[in-house]
Amino acid sequence: MANRSDSVKHSRSLRLAVLATLALSASCEPDLGEQPFLCGADGSCPDGYSCRATICEKDGSTQQVFRPLRTTWINAAEMYWFPSKGGGASLVVNDGFTQGARAMYEIHVDPSGAVATPKLLLDLREDFPTSTAVVALDDDNYAIVALRFPSVDEDAQELTVYKVPRDLAEGDEATATVLYTTNVPFLGGAEPAYIGAVAGGSGLDVCFVDPSEGGTLHVRRIAGGEPTRDLTLPLTSDVLPLSGDCILWPVGEDLAVRVGLEIPLFYRIPDAAATTADIEGPIPTAGLAVYPFADRIVSLVLDPLEDNEDFSSASLVSTDWTGDVVSTDDLGTYPTQLEPHTAWGAASQVLFAPASSADSFSDLQVFTLDDNGVSKVATVTRPGDDTLYSARAIAVDGTVYLGWTATHADLMDLWIGTAKESQ
Repeated sequence: MANRSDSVKHSRSLRLAVLATLALSASCEPDLGEQPFLCGADGSCPDGYSCRATICEKDGSTQQVFRPLRTTWINAAEMYWFPSKGGGASLVVNDGFTQGARAMYEIHVDPSGAVATPKLLLDLREDFPTSTAVVALDDDNYAIVALRFPSVDEDAQELTVYKVPRDLAEGDEATATVLYTTNVPFLGGAEPAYIGAVAGGSGLDVCFVDPSEGGTLHVRRIAGGEPTRDLTLPLTSDVLPLSGDCILWPVGEDLAVRVGLEIPLFYRIPDAAATTADIEGPIPTAGLAVYPFADRIVSLVLDPLEDNEDFSSASLVSTDWTGDVVSTDDLGTYPTQLEPHTAWGAASQVLFAPASSADSFSDLQVFTLDDNGVSKVATVTRPGDDTLYSARAIAVDGTVYLGWTATHADLMDLWIGTAKESQ
């Protein structure tokens, strides 16, 4: 047994070792990395860090990827890019499922890649999920088309078109003006189907599905607060009324519409169409139509891999409007949970995202779709290894702006990154 003198010596040595360790710790600042964690509720961060887009970022960092939102869920269709008046781009997203915070947000990204704190555009009533579509009415306003899921006491969904100011200045609050509202029958389900919208010289065109009587596709034109045209098509047996997701594109003066979730159908609507009989289709596509042009339709084609059920072989296939293949561009492998949904068309070009050189999609590639086919124009490195869900991109003045979502445990993160456009 050790005597008391030995115990005292041991305790003293241990105490000195602990004090030395504490002194060393106090003299060294730990390296927390470029973006260690979320800002505090008051925007606070550790010394040497500043709050940027809800993330503590190391002062002097050249980081070009930011996470401005952590939400319950963002649908793949409900991320909308627009050029900003003061330069850069703005992403409008629908955080439609976060309890107590369901709302539309505008997130500005300046040409340097800096991401601003999300700004509230429209409160979507926290009790109900809401499907939305967003278009630019002019340089100063968005139109937000919202299809609201009803409460337990209601038997109809509410379809409303709001006018909301865009490019909000710091400290400004958005004030929404109702341009049009109506009710759509409700037959149950968990959330409203996607809706689509296109703004043009003749008014605002909106597509949605009425689920009653087997389901009816509506493509409705609204001008001056009133419907001026309402074209309808009964859904086929391939499209269930409660999954009647609807996407709308301009094709010159005409419109193209994709409706359905598992087996989507594709139609063309001439600008002069006055009745259902004037609608062309269903038009054959090679796969999931992601963007229509005047002379062709670009589709994403996924072929399951025999030896790996978690991935498919992906390609972008262009067909003419009769269904004949024009070109095929290989995208490599695609995770089965990834939902690219659509390409994004702006005034200068149409961009599709993402593809990747890695199965983990650690790098996100962006492609332009044009008369020359499919060309890679940018790559953004994705931090972390969360499961990628969807992505959309826009190019403004030589910079590509990419927004993507990834699942994190039971939540979903919205990320934004930028890269110089390759020529």
